[in-house]
Amino acid sequence: MRAWLATMGSANTRAAYSRDLQVFISWTSSTGVAPLAATSLHIEAFRIHCEAAGASPATVHRRLSALSSFYRHAAGDEPNPVEGTARPAAAASATERLAPVEAALVWAAACHLGPKTAALVGLIMHDGMKSAEVLPLDVTDVRFGRGSVVVALASAPRPVDPRTSAPLRRYVGTRRAGPLFLGDNPTRQPARLTRFGVDYLVKRAGVAAGLTTPLTVNVLRRGSEPGP
Repeated sequence: MRAWLATMGSANTRAAYSRDLQVFISWTSSTGVAPLAATSLHIEAFRIHCEAAGASPATVHRRLSALSSFYRHAAGDEPNPVEGTARPAAAASATERLAPVEAALVWAAACHLGPKTAALVGLIMHDGMKSAEVLPLDVTDVRFGRGSVVVALASAPRPVDPRTSAPLRRYVGTRRAGPLFLGDNPTRQPARLTRFGVDYLVKRAGVAAGLTTPLTVNVLRRGSEPGP
C-alpha cells in the first residue's frame, strides 16, 4: 500500500485514495476476505455494501477507481478484480462538461500516469489552454520562479495554476531548451508532441479515471460543472 501511494504526485490524491483503501480493508477484515485475494465478486459485494451504507455515487465511483489503481500496482499482469464492476452512472460519463467528481478523478489519474500527462492535463483543465497554445511552447517559454510558474503565450504571459506547476517542474527537469512537450516515438529522436499525441494522452487519462465516454481536449478544457 505504501509503495502504491508513493507513485502518486498529489498529496490530496494520496490522502483520498489511502482513506478509500482503508475503508475496503476494514470491510474485508469484517468479512474474512484477504484484500489481495479479493475477486470480482468481492468487489461487487463491496460496492453494494458502500451503497447500502449511504455512500454517494461519487464516493462509490472514487473508491472503485482507487481499488482499480491499487490492484494494477499490486497484481501486475494478473487480472484486475475491479474490471467489469458496475460503477454509478452519475459519475461515469463525460459529455459537454465534467462533473466535479469526474474532474477530480481525471486529475488523480493524470498524476498517477506521470508528470508529462499531469502537466499537459493541468495546462488544459486548470489553466484553460487550447492544444494550439500548448503545442508550440518551448522550454524557454516557461519561467520557473521560487513560488510560481509563468508561461509566455503568444497572447500574454500567464501564471500557471499551482496544481499544474508541480508536475510541470518535474517534467521539464534539467532541460533548458527544445519543445516543452516531447513525443514518445521509440524509433525517432525526441520531437515536439503532436496534436494526435495530445489527444492520446487526454483520452488515456480519461480511461484511467474510469470514464466510459472518451475524454476530449474540449471537454477537459471546459472544466467541471459547478457543485451544488
